[in-house]
Amino acid sequence: MKFYLSILLVTAVAFCAQAEGPEFKFANFQIIKAQLGLAPYFSQNPARQLRVAIFADSFQGYEAKIGTSLPQSTYFHEGPLKTEGLAPILGTHGTYMAELMTALMTDQGRALQFAPELHLYNATGIDNFRSAIDDAITRKIDIIVYQEVWEFGGNFDGAGFINREVTRATNAGIIWINSAGNSGKTTFNSSIRRGSKDDWVSLPDPNDSLAIRCEKITEPAKKCAIRVVLSWNDFKDDITKGTDKNLDLQLTDDFLGVIETSELRQVKVINESHPSKDTSIYPREIIETEVVPGLYYIRVKDRSHNFTSSDRLRIEVTGKAVTAEHQEANSGSEVISMSHFDPQENLYNPADNPSVVTVGANDSDRSSISKKLGKPEVTCPSSVVLGDGAEYRGSSNSTAFVAARFAILKTLNPEIKQSELIRTTNIQLHKTISVENQTLNHLAQSTPLQRPSTQDLGFTGFGPGGCFKSAGWNAHTAPYLQAAIDRGGVIVNTLAGFKIAVNFDPALLVGRSSQQRQASSDAILGTPNGFKIVSRQEAADRQPSDVEIFQIPIDIGFCHN
Repeated sequence: MKFYLSILLVTAVAFCAQAEGPEFKFANFQIIKAQLGLAPYFSQNPARQLRVAIFADSFQGYEAKIGTSLPQSTYFHEGPLKTEGLAPILGTHGTYMAELMTALMTDQGRALQFAPELHLYNATGIDNFRSAIDDAITRKIDIIVYQEVWEFGGNFDGAGFINREVTRATNAGIIWINSAGNSGKTTFNSSIRRGSKDDWVSLPDPNDSLAIRCEKITEPAKKCAIRVVLSWNDFKDDITKGTDKNLDLQLTDDFLGVIETSELRQVKVINESHPSKDTSIYPREIIETEVVPGLYYIRVKDRSHNFTSSDRLRIEVTGKAVTAEHQEANSGSEVISMSHFDPQENLYNPADNPSVVTVGANDSDRSSISKKLGKPEVTCPSSVVLGDGAEYRGSSNSTAFVAARFAILKTLNPEIKQSELIRTTNIQLHKTISVENQTLNHLAQSTPLQRPSTQDLGFTGFGPGGCFKSAGWNAHTAPYLQAAIDRGGVIVNTLAGFKIAVNFDPALLVGRSSQQRQASSDAILGTPNGFKIVSRQEAADRQPSDVEIFQIPIDIGFCHN
């Protein structure tokens, strides 16, 4: 996302779908409904209509959805900073999230008594964000759903001027549900200490750098559009107060040839009479550029020499295929990878606010977390499969799911507390394991199986011989494989022997360790020493006790028993 206004920018996870007919339809709706335990509620009578607000950068195309995939009582609030002309750039993320939540709340239009009074707020930039909160408080909104995070504005601890605004809403009694974000593999944290020479800050890769890679992407996109954000923990709760601690940011090629720099001079107060584009009161630097696939280095220079041992920096790198028409072809891959990232602290504000309910995706290793803050409070599956088989995952989807459940429960009982919503939702989602087992067991008896997956069997070297035949739930199991079985794994017979088919990315079984896929074809093995990621060649040479776990492809199902 690249545009220039006198505003702070926010990041969002793109989500693409199509509404058709009177409902927002997706192929795995019944699975999601079962995971959330929604079916028993739809026969009940609501206590009152709920007022729900969705904050987003753009709601492109929402007008045509009102009365079909959005409630008849849907209202749009532009805010003081108009962004109509930017709608095609900002996209449709807010609209689709609203449709997804509405579909779940109303059982795809079959339980319209649960349709909320829905308020869509343009929350682009701090002025609109603050105005939206003011209006939500005035209107006595029950739930605010925010499926975005800010790249900067906080100190990685729940404080900062953005969280100050959010806390005004939660103090007014509004339940704020926030996406965790999807920076779990693209965030680096570090202390700020100078390296070997020339005031470069010490970073873990050669020449005091942080290595990143633009992966090979589908032609003819040819380039990665990347965004590098450097921030450090000197944001104030007062948005008008700045910092005199100054870092600069540099992006180089693999020969340390400079590609782009960001060299703002941080100041405590902006000179209103002589403003300069080269100064900023905010402790952040940003680089946006396009690069061809290959290895690149990020470097940080200490300009002010006044950092202490308690100061911390954070680097986030995001990327996409350079043109929109090629993003879908590359949506299943990691366009940008980092050699070093922090798998335990990668949560951005306001998802780090202690008063909000933060929701993560438990089927995506990119979903953000903070071990230190104990967030997210709720993790949920996120897979949405469209009619054409395309699958989308991420914490935005999970947030829409959880928001729908919260809203239904609060529609039935307006006095229910936030803590109770969290507790009962987590209990229900823990039952998802048995739901997945029952679902897969049922699907194992029918064909074709339409399972969400971004993978195919082309790179695995094995196939089902037409369809996958279940080997039975208890056959060939061992205690070290039980975690895969407990999460719905089905033991199947393939042309390369017994394997376990699951309906999620099996890399999640490995956990958030430093181990990660080096190639999309890498295999996940269950071994007596735990789950591990290995190359496809290593998988072929595995020990007899090792069993491969793979994600069931969308185009191949189970055989009839």
